[in-house]
Amino acid sequence: FVEVETPILFKSTSEGAREFIVPTRTKGSFYALTQSPQQYKQLLMAGGIDKYFQMAKCFRDEDLRTDRQPEFTQIDLEMSFVKANEIRSLIEKMLIKVWEKVLGVDLKNKIPFPRITFKEAISKFGSDKPDTRYSMEIKDISSFVFDPLDQSGYCAECLVVKNGAILL
Repeated sequence: FVEVETPILFKSTSEGAREFIVPTRTKGSFYALTQSPQQYKQLLMAGGIDKYFQMAKCFRDEDLRTDRQPEFTQIDLEMSFVKANEIRSLIEKMLIKVWEKVLGVDLKNKIPFPRITFKEAISKFGSDKPDTRYSMEIKDISSFVFDPLDQSGYCAECLVVKNGAILL
């Protein structure tokens, strides 16, 4: 891998989130803080760099919610001509090293990390970022609520809370 540090100031682009705008000394001229190193990364890859990474500062002027940060650092990497499993394997190995060096936690026996498809996450947890520490899966109870021969397409779903009756 080639480690690269891409610029933080860039011209305004039409990426997803709003940008933080930085004025310059030239009247009417502005920079934008980068939302991601995507465009620089694409130039590197087109220029023949087949493996790249950086610790990238990113800035997104989004509404303030608990799951959003206006400024964050991400590990950004790109590899040419690889399959998804190769990337997953690389990330798992990297995370194992980080947890081992920083926290002294050995995760080697946890490979491969649990995987879940987007469709499965939405259908089981109702979220694309489920907290799987708790067994709070959505259950389809349509057969108990509707006539099994009913073809209306309605469904009934619920969360089963273990020992939930005790909480009442």
